[in-house]
Amino acid sequence: MTPTNTVASDVSALKEQGNALFKARRFAESAEKYAKAESQTPHDPVFSSNLSAALYELGDYAGCVHAVCRAAKKVQALQDDDQQKNLVLLQKLSSRLPKAFIHGILNESIDASSLGLVDDGEKDVLERLRFVGEGTGSSNPDSDTSRLWEQFQRVKDERSAISEVDVVNARHRLADLPIFKKAVSPSKEYYSIGQDEVISLVDDWGALPEEQDPIDLASLSSSQRKNLSFLFAGVGDARHVFGTIIGLKKAYEKLRPAHRKDINVHLTLLDIHPTALARDLCIMMLLDDLIHNAKTPLEEEILATLFYTYAGVVMPDKLQQTIQKTHDALTRSEPPTQLPSWIHIIPSSIPGLLASLKYWQTIVSSQSRTTRRMVQAHRPISKKATNSFLTGGHPGLDAGFSARMQNNFDSERQAMMNNINQLPEDMLIELIAKAAPTPCPGRDKPRERAKWIEAGKEMSVDMLTDMNEKAGSARNTPDLFREAQMYHKTRCFVPPRSFRGRNMADWWSCIRRNDGVPPSMDEVSREMENTWKPNYSLFDAWFDRPPRDGYPNLATLDAFQLLQQIHGFNKRKGLFDARSSVDEDCPSFSVVSIFFKAVAEAIKILKGKIMFEFLQGDMCHTLAKMRVGDDRPSDFPRKFTRMWLSNVPDYTHGPMNMALYILPNLDDRHLYSAAASNCLLNTGIWASPADFCHTYTLLSVADVPRFLGYRVKHMEPVFGLISLTPPSQPFPLPLFQLASRVELIHWLSRVLVYTLAPPQSRMEAFRVMYPNNLVPFLNILLHLQTVGFPSHWLSEFLDDVLHDRLMSTATPYSGTMPTPIIEAKRVVQRRKLFLDPWKVDWENMLSIAHEALPFPIHVAHDSTSDEICITSQDEIGHYQATVGPSGWCFPTQMMRLNTDQCAVLIFIGPKAQYGADWLAKNMAEVLEGRATRKGDVYVLTVVDEMNMGSSKISWRMRRSRADKMKKEKWTMVPIRFDAREAAANPIPSSKWKEIWSTSQSPIPDLNLELD
Repeated sequence: MTPTNTVASDVSALKEQGNALFKARRFAESAEKYAKAESQTPHDPVFSSNLSAALYELGDYAGCVHAVCRAAKKVQALQDDDQQKNLVLLQKLSSRLPKAFIHGILNESIDASSLGLVDDGEKDVLERLRFVGEGTGSSNPDSDTSRLWEQFQRVKDERSAISEVDVVNARHRLADLPIFKKAVSPSKEYYSIGQDEVISLVDDWGALPEEQDPIDLASLSSSQRKNLSFLFAGVGDARHVFGTIIGLKKAYEKLRPAHRKDINVHLTLLDIHPTALARDLCIMMLLDDLIHNAKTPLEEEILATLFYTYAGVVMPDKLQQTIQKTHDALTRSEPPTQLPSWIHIIPSSIPGLLASLKYWQTIVSSQSRTTRRMVQAHRPISKKATNSFLTGGHPGLDAGFSARMQNNFDSERQAMMNNINQLPEDMLIELIAKAAPTPCPGRDKPRERAKWIEAGKEMSVDMLTDMNEKAGSARNTPDLFREAQMYHKTRCFVPPRSFRGRNMADWWSCIRRNDGVPPSMDEVSREMENTWKPNYSLFDAWFDRPPRDGYPNLATLDAFQLLQQIHGFNKRKGLFDARSSVDEDCPSFSVVSIFFKAVAEAIKILKGKIMFEFLQGDMCHTLAKMRVGDDRPSDFPRKFTRMWLSNVPDYTHGPMNMALYILPNLDDRHLYSAAASNCLLNTGIWASPADFCHTYTLLSVADVPRFLGYRVKHMEPVFGLISLTPPSQPFPLPLFQLASRVELIHWLSRVLVYTLAPPQSRMEAFRVMYPNNLVPFLNILLHLQTVGFPSHWLSEFLDDVLHDRLMSTATPYSGTMPTPIIEAKRVVQRRKLFLDPWKVDWENMLSIAHEALPFPIHVAHDSTSDEICITSQDEIGHYQATVGPSGWCFPTQMMRLNTDQCAVLIFIGPKAQYGADWLAKNMAEVLEGRATRKGDVYVLTVVDEMNMGSSKISWRMRRSRADKMKKEKWTMVPIRFDAREAAANPIPSSKWKEIWSTSQSPIPDLNLELD
């Protein structure tokens, strides 16, 4: 065989292999084959054309453009007579080139002005292929190709006219949109004292060995040590902030002096509730006092104030006066000026914090909260009742979880019985006889004696169980057990001697020595009522709203849980030593004092190298705004080394929104980067990690990296962690690592279906929050483009959604959440979904954010059309309606879980077949097209305000559309997906008022940094 024949044979084989790989959608491999064939036959346009097709499918639009240009040049250079064949090839290239330009321009891989063309030859090709595509001189032009060239020209012109500031503003408008359905009563519940183990983000994610993941500061680069940053979302009582400071100081002391010079650490305390941050700020101010008054007569008073403010329900009057001085100092000026150099409050967060501080001042000055009522409010639910609930087969709990809890309960009881069984019989009888109603039968009655002993053992176990219940979490910490006995009676911790009244001192002395006659409980109570005050930092204005009584809900507070957790942290981190050990005279105080002394010492050592930032806001929105510009100082971090989210994801759509809104703010260049959370709201309902992950993401754990791009380190919702980390390489990821197009489109269709017609949520304590509206779905598309999915996959899918032609086998899940993983495999016959009712939502979102979209949107720009269109900001009106005093439906008035974000608006036209209650129960039927006709009903998932307290509902809508609705006498009804019913009576369009247009909406001052 001649060399020429050999080359031809090789090229033919490469072509066949490339074609087979292309048909198998293995585009990267097919591109390699075509590129190799092109290099071996440099004059054949087919391989350049095929390569351009493969590169287009890979999303390499710039590479596609150059391959198209090479192919077109080769066609023009051909001398053969098969002009028709050449024309067909040119027409294919003419169709592909504008598509590549459109997507490349919008995802910024191709410059809109130069088009990335490198020479005059490529510019000539552009004009030649435009000529072919537009059919100039032809009586039968290809209308589809001609339309593509028109779209290309429009995209090029629009993108050239859009400034970088326009894009940034659009991104900010998108970040400002609500991402959750509405709660009918949008109050912020205040949880003052947390529940989880104290952790250090430097040392670990928890106390278990598998949760240890220390950062080796010595192994970091100098730049990384200078930019350590930790974010604590849902910071609550800041226990993990304090744990991290202690861990940081220990790691710092292990460094060489040269490495210590590098250290610079930023800690961001983020919470949606300003009262939580105000409480943390007061603790920080007391820590600053402690730093300046260490080893002075004031030290004990400051430590005691810290202790009772942080852990107590009530406190000695003297200590309440001390914390009140802190409140007064912080509210003396606005903004607060008396802050340590290591504390920074973001300006937009100051009003909320000051309001909480002033609220505390108000209830202190009014003396409207009493110690007696506070103690009465603190009657925790018994452990026996809790065990009964967890093990009793509650319908909301997973059977495996209930069995596990029952096994734990049985094991604890059996351990007590085993200890009793090891006692000598004489000692056992003596022990039982102290509480038994009858004496032990003699040895001459062996059967009665044995029965009496067995009954006595059970009675003894019951007594021990009762003692453990009274001790709460202290039962596992011998150092605290005695004090827990006193706490059970008084609801207060033992103070240092200098703050004890006489009756309390006598009472504690008797309990501690286990002898003597203590004062009566009435005497101790009177002494406390006269000399103790409530811990006002546990109060919030939310508790003043009916039907609440002005006092915090302390029924679920196990006071010794926090003490046991701090004790465990102290022990784990080596804080107990010869100089710092548990003081038997005031155990809890000493445990917390050792903890806060370690915090103060760490702050002192790291002063000048550490900054605490106080930031109020909801987690997802706040982090999204960080990426586009906010009012934080420009040198504050936008990306973090590690992020602890507490159990906030329980309320914010779990791992799905972690991937969309949280993980983009991780420093992905850092080996130790991770974002982690735990599950506390609904721990007992999860049968497996797979069901947990699937319920929120509709993905298996293994598929999360293939779709969302991030790696799963932990996915353990039951007493474990949920943690995600950046991929091992920067985005965009190679397409072969990602899901196929078929898989992606099916998953997107499922997510869309579940967003529009969500599964049923239990209206009880153990429930799944499924709050996402359509804004996160749009953000999913934007995120997928960042991950590495080709823009045209996403654009074409969205095009089908917007034009109501989406065909899918995805189907809603009509059962109750959690959504089992087996649902991932359930499909129905392919059919067209009916998406017309949601076009107003899409119209609003796209009009507000279209300048920021990295892929084309092919909809009209005609604001008079009844079809979906992109319109100007001036044309988007902001409307409001008022619900009358009796306008809210009865179940909603009863305030049943009204803080859950599950409400949307339905707009019902005069020709609609069904009312709001029916539609609320049958949204899946609407989605299937079996309930309403086009243009009869619209559903708005993106609602600006819904507030039963103010009776206001507000939303956005194209002005011409709203005018048409008013003319046709439409009605609007809020519905809730948890109860599957209307939340209020219909509000006629005559009652809708326009309050301002979107272009007039206030936009905060931004610190924009344009690249």
